[in-house]
Amino acid sequence: MKTVTLLIVIALLALAACATTPNAPVTAPAAAPANTQAQTAPSAAALVQGETVNVRIKDFKFIPDTLNVKTGTTVIWTNEDSARHTVTSDSGTELDSELLALGGSYSHTFNEAGDFAYHCTPHPSMRAKVIIE
Repeated sequence: MKTVTLLIVIALLALAACATTPNAPVTAPAAAPANTQAQTAPSAAALVQGETVNVRIKDFKFIPDTLNVKTGTTVIWTNEDSARHTVTSDSGTELDSELLALGGSYSHTFNEAGDFAYHCTPHPSMRAKVIIE
């Protein structure tokens, strides 16, 4: 019985030693150098003025689900799901990918202004759109 009690006490002391102190000071991350500009990701509906924009396919969603870009922008969709997905135009043939396996990607350059709604053929509830200005 003494051995069991001693083992319990030792286990409790070991757990207590691993726990963090509740009143321990929190150290803020170091500030960026003064000559470095902070970079922020564009919001889902923000106008992107770059040449290439990435859309993630994850958790049966297109992220972002609404993307505003300029004419001439290339959008790259990358599948991060284990399920296979497509990027398929709701109407027309502007977007028409093969089934994308995990890690697979599809790209398209938008050369005309307009709204391009798309979905995943095997999972039609997955919907998104690209707005070209």
